[in-house]
Amino acid sequence: MSTNKSERYQLNLWEPGDDFIRTEFNENFEKLDGAARVVFGTYTGDGAATRHIELGFQPAGIILMREDGIMAPSATSIYGGLAFQNRPAHSTMWGNKDLFSVDESGFTVHYQLFEHLTITVNTLDYVYFYMAIR
Repeated sequence: MSTNKSERYQLNLWEPGDDFIRTEFNENFEKLDGAARVVFGTYTGDGAATRHIELGFQPAGIILMREDGIMAPSATSIYGGLAFQNRPAHSTMWGNKDLFSVDESGFTVHYQLFEHLTITVNTLDYVYFYMAIR
């Protein structure tokens, strides 16, 4: 059994002569997994008007872009941006149109065609990269 705990995450620390207990290793891994501050991921657009991306936690913020790194290739199409809790990514060029927003367990993306603007953060078969900040 571990003799000490680390200061920041309270991880099990062993001294010479301590017995190793498997559950203590598993506790350490669970704490470290939960401590990750930034999560990276991808999704492939399905073309739906609204789609939830499940992360299993409420992010403090999301950075989203197409796989080629483009966020806004033209004045009429938007491919990504930055959203925070209670502050969705949106366009003000042709009225306030939400692109994506943070929710309790991840984020929600939109695909909408307007007369002067295309919100394309869920375009069919496009790959998107995101960085979620805890």
